[in-house]
Amino acid sequence: MAVENANGWRDTTKARAARTKAKHDRMATELRAAGRSVSEKPEEWFFRNTGVPHRPRVTPLELYWEVHCDPVTDDFDSDDPAILIWEDWMRRYPPSRYPEYEEKFGEHCVPIYWYVQGNGIFESAPFQDPRVRSADRPDFLTYYDWPFRHDDALLKWQGLPVVDKLWRPGQLDKGGFIQELTGWKPSALQPYVNMKTLADASSLPWWA
Repeated sequence: MAVENANGWRDTTKARAARTKAKHDRMATELRAAGRSVSEKPEEWFFRNTGVPHRPRVTPLELYWEVHCDPVTDDFDSDDPAILIWEDWMRRYPPSRYPEYEEKFGEHCVPIYWYVQGNGIFESAPFQDPRVRSADRPDFLTYYDWPFRHDDALLKWQGLPVVDKLWRPGQLDKGGFIQELTGWKPSALQPYVNMKTLADASSLPWWA
């Protein structure tokens, strides 16, 4: 059995992805010619599990964010309004309850935790602020090599899309009440947020 050369998996996987992209592009051209709307195909990234290098992965990747204790939504029903969750969250987890965070980030500030997600992928994001997550803890790059694009360009972590998290019929995301009420989501790998500023800017209740 022939042994695949070091770049063989890249070439094989990229060729398969190129054929898929070409098919998508042809279909998109036909749909546009017919006056129909076309959704853009998410950018795909190529990488390998360092423990199983012969099984390459190809998937879009995005950054998932979690403001401190925003999974409080697990305690609520789907028909509970976002404002009810916000008020409960503020009462149970006010920034003043966590002096270690205010010492690290400033008054009224809480951390934001980051994860890389894709098809079958959910790992802590690399290059988070060490005040939020220690650099010696496992993250995506502990288990996978550095993703690259079909043209061999390496992934720029700050350039990954940040997911939208909402709380409304048809989209009840964990922690989605924050973006639903404020219209805000963090920029990629943003380490913390000032909750009082966010509440004041959105005319929302605030408990110190």
